[in-house]
Amino acid sequence: MKPKLTDKQKRFCHEYMVDMNGTQAAIRAGYSKKTADVIASENLVKPKITEYLGTLKGKQEQRTEITADSILKRINELAEICLGHKPLPFDKKKFILDASGANKALENLGKTKALFIDKIQTMEKPFYTDEEIKQMMEDEKE
Repeated sequence: MKPKLTDKQKRFCHEYMVDMNGTQAAIRAGYSKKTADVIASENLVKPKITEYLGTLKGKQEQRTEITADSILKRINELAEICLGHKPLPFDKKKFILDASGANKALENLGKTKALFIDKIQTMEKPFYTDEEIKQMMEDEKE
C-alpha cells in the first residue's frame, strides 16, 4: 500500500507551488518558523512529496500551457531579436521592444520551472567527521 501524504504535507506542496520557496511554503502550511527551513529541506527530498509536486506541476503546465520548453524557446527568440539575428515580430512604429523587461519576465517564468538555480544545492550530509577523513586517507594508502 502506497503511503499517503498528511494534510500538512499536501498543504506544503500546494504552498510550494505558489513561489517555489520551501521555507515560506512550510511556514504557510503551518510548520514552526524556527524549523521551517529544515522541514522544507526534508520534505523536498521525500519521494511521496516529490511525486505529488510532480503531479501538481504537470497540472499547472496543462492549465497555463507554460512549459520549460516554451520558456526556453521564448528566451532564445528574445536573444535572437536583441542580437539582430531576427526581425521584430511586430510594427516598430506601434511598439517598443523592452528587452530588459521581457528578459526579466522570462527569467521569472524560468524560475517557476526550476530552469535556473539561485542557490547551491547541498547534500544531506555536507561534511565528513575527522575520523571519516582519517579512515579515507588510510584507505587510499592501501
